[in-house]
Amino acid sequence: MNTVTHPYGTTRKATVVKSNAIVERPTIPASVLLLTDEFGEGHILVAGCGDMTSKVGDKGVLTFTQGGPMGGYWRFTKDV
Repeated sequence: MNTVTHPYGTTRKATVVKSNAIVERPTIPASVLLLTDEFGEGHILVAGCGDMTSKVGDKGVLTFTQGGPMGGYWRFTKDV
């Protein structure tokens, strides 16, 4: 596994591959999103890291944001 540090504000286009990737709960908003970005890399986002109303196939932007326990995290914003 390679580790990479991105400057805050780095963006990537992404597509939702699965919502509620861990537990299927169709009547409850997603708490987990699985996305792939424009470079084919996968991202697993948990509640609070993006638009949890997203559904499979939705597209949007991942932005590397300051904060979280490791100092930075990817935040997903769905395209309107």
